[in-house]
Amino acid sequence: MNPRPQATRRSFYVLVPLGAVLFTLLAAELLLALLWPVPFASESNMYYLADPELGYRLKPESIGWFPAAGEIGRTNRHGLRDDEFPAEKPPGELRILAIGDSFTMGTEVAQDETYAQVLEQLLAQDLGTPVQVMNAGVGGWAPFHYARYFERYGCHLGADLVVVGLFVGNDAYNPIDAVEMSRTAVDGRRVQPISARDDRFATRARLWLYAHSHLARRFWNRNLFVVEPGDLGGEGEPRDGGHFPSRYLQIQARKAKTVWARSGRPPRSRARNAIEQIATLKRVADAWRVPLYVVLIPDENQVNRKLASLVVGGTSELSRYDFSQPQPTLVEMLAERGIESLDLLPFFEADPRRLYQNDSHFSPAGHRFAAERIRDFLLPRIEPAG
Repeated sequence: MNPRPQATRRSFYVLVPLGAVLFTLLAAELLLALLWPVPFASESNMYYLADPELGYRLKPESIGWFPAAGEIGRTNRHGLRDDEFPAEKPPGELRILAIGDSFTMGTEVAQDETYAQVLEQLLAQDLGTPVQVMNAGVGGWAPFHYARYFERYGCHLGADLVVVGLFVGNDAYNPIDAVEMSRTAVDGRRVQPISARDDRFATRARLWLYAHSHLARRFWNRNLFVVEPGDLGGEGEPRDGGHFPSRYLQIQARKAKTVWARSGRPPRSRARNAIEQIATLKRVADAWRVPLYVVLIPDENQVNRKLASLVVGGTSELSRYDFSQPQPTLVEMLAERGIESLDLLPFFEADPRRLYQNDSHFSPAGHRFAAERIRDFLLPRIEPAG
């Protein structure tokens, strides 16, 4: 009996399915390349640049897009979501550098609706002098990035004072203390962290795939939170009302369990890294003789009891969560390091409006409300511009 036909058939049964799989993967790769010419990521808000000091930052002179709100985000030559301004401060102008994450950057709101830009308008009216509030917010940044950004870039912008927007939902217990722990960027999109200290072949292979394959990024980014057009809501609603999409409830539930699922005062050790990063920023600011202030931005879970009840599984479960924290602990730890802070939580609790959108960020009304409170806090602390 001739074994050759049997060997040919076995090869056929192996090679044809293998070829079909490879063809399918190639077709999927080409399809994603056509639909997402920028490397695939669930986000589509801004364009990012890899940075050896920060991991990533906003790409200078680029245009981003917030699809849910239909808003455009533009960056200036300094890589800030802001209008253009000269590198050298004009005589008589007050310059404030606002550093923070996506709350400060202004996710899903127009450029002139961010609290930094509203604060600029309010202070100019009250002081009667030129004011430039430079918006250095970047989505996904943490206290490590705030400190490193000011040391590397922000200190050269001529700021008269620095305001850090510390969002307690992400920043209070953030562990990042080295650039290797940060995300980086590939062709304009943020990618998950892969430690530069890990030289295993599997890690190098994953990094190569992430840099070159849309399909690989689609797989690894599958759990990122996406806000669809029409999901934002929030504007003009009473605080404890409104519709919450299931995706929003999922992300808020994860946050509640990691930040608030404890009764009583949280251990200070959980906040130590965030506070030490801000203290590092203060030391650099002191060297430049620039006052530093921290604004504690509350999460909607802390002020919206309807939302809090939904994300924790009912009103009977609320007793397991202390939504008044971590602000008192943060204020205390900052004061110990000589850092003044403004806690926005009491103001947001007292306002009956819903000031957040269904992506966890401020609505335009929330940005304005925050800017008004920050203006009231800063006015007695501002020295006349020289």
